[in-house]
Amino acid sequence: DGNLLEADGCIKNASQAAHADAHVDWLKLLGLAAVPTAAQVWSEKGDRFPGLRFLPRMEKDLVALEGSGVPFLQAVASLEALANDAANWKKDSPWPDFSTKASPESAQRQKLCLVHDDATGKEELFDWHTRFTGGLAGRVHFRVDAAGRSIVVAYVGGKLVRKISG
Repeated sequence: DGNLLEADGCIKNASQAAHADAHVDWLKLLGLAAVPTAAQVWSEKGDRFPGLRFLPRMEKDLVALEGSGVPFLQAVASLEALANDAANWKKDSPWPDFSTKASPESAQRQKLCLVHDDATGKEELFDWHTRFTGGLAGRVHFRVDAAGRSIVVAYVGGKLVRKISG
């Protein structure tokens, strides 16, 4: 209509390599950041996810998700969120504050969440889970080790339809 409208704002861009660091989370959501392999995630798990302990069976879950694209990236982001929650666990709190929705399975579905934990030597209940999407009703199943102040992860993948295998 011939009128000019002016506005100040910040527009995300990545026209220079230095911009990528400032917008890494945004670029990951767009799928433009470097995607690690399942083997890289697994071998670097101690550095990538401090405060999390993984059952050995988790490696095959990551490998199974690796070729899925967005679900794999969302699963890794969910693990990063749990690691941040463990890192931000308040000293005077017996339980971490979760940054994303975390909830236990219903009583009838808990039987799907019993997994042997070599560290404790017994079958443990991993009924707490966070969700991730990307074309998959994804879940990360874990239990909180309040005494050790860590989060123990047993499963990452689609919503459980059968018992988590050892």
